[in-house]
Amino acid sequence: MREYLFKIQKDAGQSCDIVAEGRDMTTVVFPNARVKIYLDASEEGRAARRYRQLNEKGMPITMEEALGRCQRKGFQRQEPGHSAINKVGRCPYLDTTNMGLEAVVDRIIKEAQ
Repeated sequence: MREYLFKIQKDAGQSCDIVAEGRDMTTVVFPNARVKIYLDASEEGRAARRYRQLNEKGMPITMEEALGRCQRKGFQRQEPGHSAINKVGRCPYLDTTNMGLEAVVDRIIKEAQ
C-alpha cells in the first residue's frame, strides 16, 4: 500500500507545487524538494496535541493513553524497517513542541522564502 501511495504522491509533485508532511517525504517521495524542514516535537508535546484532538472529536482518551500511543509510535519512528525518520542534509530543524499551528506555518513560510 505504501508503494502505491508513494507513486500517487510523486505524480502529484510532478504536476504542481505541493506541500507535504510525513516521515518519508524528503527521503523517498520528494528527495529533490526545493525546501525541506525537519519538524519534531517531544513525545509529551505530541501526546498533548493528540489528547486535545481526539477529545475535541468526541473520542475520549486519557492523557496517559495518548502518551503511550506516542511512545510506541516514537519507537517505530526510529527503527529501521518502520520508515525511520531521518534528518536530511542541512535542512532546518524546527521543534514544534510549544508552538501553535499558526506559529509553525509562519516559520515554515519564513524558511521557504
